[in-house]
Amino acid sequence: METLLHDLRYAFGMLRTNPGLTAVAVVTLALGIGANTSLFSVVDAVLLRPLPYQEPEQLVVVTDDLPGDHLTNAGMSVEELDDFQHRSGVFGEISATWPISANVTGREKPERIEAEAVSANYFTLLGAKAGLGRVFSAGDYRPGFFAGTVISDGLWHRMFAADPNVLGQAIRLDSDLDTVIGVMPPSFRNPGRTFEHDVDSWITAGYVAPPFPQPPQRSIRLLPGAIGRLQPGLTVEQAQARLDVMCYQD
Repeated sequence: METLLHDLRYAFGMLRTNPGLTAVAVVTLALGIGANTSLFSVVDAVLLRPLPYQEPEQLVVVTDDLPGDHLTNAGMSVEELDDFQHRSGVFGEISATWPISANVTGREKPERIEAEAVSANYFTLLGAKAGLGRVFSAGDYRPGFFAGTVISDGLWHRMFAADPNVLGQAIRLDSDLDTVIGVMPPSFRNPGRTFEHDVDSWITAGYVAPPFPQPPQRSIRLLPGAIGRLQPGLTVEQAQARLDVMCYQD
């Protein structure tokens, strides 16, 4: 409790000295398209430093609560993710986010890292560019996993000694062999929740081919969550209201 109070005092002090930063927020939308028992709410989390993304005020973390089943962050199906993108009218873009604890081998020393499985539009949604090489693009979409990875600046230094020729080299994430296609700049940090540490590797998939269920089923909530960019001019409250109506109609 003493540590908590100290952190709160520090946070309020930072906000007083930096009032402009209070406009920068990551929001959580509790969504439930196709689940009529879902409860919808919005939680704002004010950060103490600006987010290093394009127009960060439009970014939202998307989760699904099912209070009728006493479940929070119940995950979402691939079909729900598609609904959010093409039916809701709320998101300019949306990407799956799937945190993974992976063992990296294929180099001098193995290392346990945090990885993130995302949609192919993840980095373009954030407006983030690689410091070396490139990030995923629409051309990298595959029904299953794409055999390439974008790595963090930290992993590049730790595992590759900042080798400028890292592009095209391979690492093995658990049992999958992936080719390094890009390195993120030192300032980039993965938004959203992680297990314990910063994300060091990003992989991409379409989630509609093995090892995922075929065809996708609305009842199978295999995606832990998503991150989306709201349509320009749309507030969080307006987005939430539209999704509430959409869920009720479903």
